[in-house]
Amino acid sequence: MIAALSSLGYVLSGNKIIINLSPADQKKIGPMFDFPMAIGLLLSLHELEVVIPEDTGFLGALSLDGSVQPVEGLLPAVLAAKKQGIRRLYIPYDEHLPVLDFEGLEIIYVASLKDVIGHLLVQWVPPFFKKVEEESDCENNRYLDFANHRSWGGQTCT
Repeated sequence: MIAALSSLGYVLSGNKIIINLSPADQKKIGPMFDFPMAIGLLLSLHELEVVIPEDTGFLGALSLDGSVQPVEGLLPAVLAAKKQGIRRLYIPYDEHLPVLDFEGLEIIYVASLKDVIGHLLVQWVPPFFKKVEEESDCENNRYLDFANHRSWGGQTCT
């Protein structure tokens, strides 16, 4: 996270930084909180002067260059955020992930921390990311019912 912020020009040397992730008894595994910790750090150091509503959330990992990367468990985290009352959520763009559309939750797909900072400062409007449609031999079947489906190798659609 520090390398990502440094790559964007933020000077953090000389500062002792302690981040408390609570509750302590809940395991926090993986880089899912890199992105929100970077935003929180910029706010606490007054490097980012903006008011972020309490119902706004951030999920994703940060690369060394500041790009926001998808993480394992993103969909359950989005569902948990919605359940906790989050109404706007910044998540990493990935053309191979399904389009997420939940009533009452605005999802903003971003590619980098720089994009997010620009959006928060109302200097940047996120582009519409077109999702890649998976190719299928099953035309016009958005949802398949496998209740009566049997397959003995190869792809079949009923």
